[in-house]
Amino acid sequence: MKINERIESSFDEVDRLDTPEALAAELAGKAEEIREHMILLEEQLHQIEQDCCFIKELPQTLHQFTIRSLPLYRVCSVLPAITSFEEYADKVLNRMDLDHEDILNKLIRVIHFDHESGYLNSQICVVELAETAEEGQTYLHSGRCIYSAVASEIGEMNTMGRMFELNSSWIDGQQLSDQGVVYIRPRCVLAGKLPAFYYESWVPLND
Repeated sequence: MKINERIESSFDEVDRLDTPEALAAELAGKAEEIREHMILLEEQLHQIEQDCCFIKELPQTLHQFTIRSLPLYRVCSVLPAITSFEEYADKVLNRMDLDHEDILNKLIRVIHFDHESGYLNSQICVVELAETAEEGQTYLHSGRCIYSAVASEIGEMNTMGRMFELNSSWIDGQQLSDQGVVYIRPRCVLAGKLPAFYYESWVPLND
């Protein structure tokens, strides 16, 4: 009698687990996991495509200057100034979602300067692309900029200073009118035997 009761109880448990509602809920959960993974893969693909374009352009951009248009970036938050790639892990990466955020593309160092005194101050801005400017929000200057890229080595502390000097000298030589600010973005390309480190810079111009 007790054996029959246990068998019937087991079948009742199976029935409760395999109801259409339970199966549908389980499948919906699996579908959501796949959907989230696909979004992550799309983001990774987008980053690889951007890195590929950046590397292909290096012969024309590395230590050279061109005029480009900077898209509109909204400033999400401001972080302490950073001088090397190593500091990003300590001061920035622990504040961000490493699994779902395109980290370095969200970070832009803002350096203010004038041509008489040189460097004035700097800060790190966490940014995101914006389609239009909204009232009450802070944005980087968009529009025509002087663009360039420089290579950096692990442990090099003065790459951004070197980039600033190169930009400043070229601007003076071209007699262009800038807005007294340089935007510098770190870029780490994960390809080849070792990661390759670069900095991109934009100097907004007055119209």
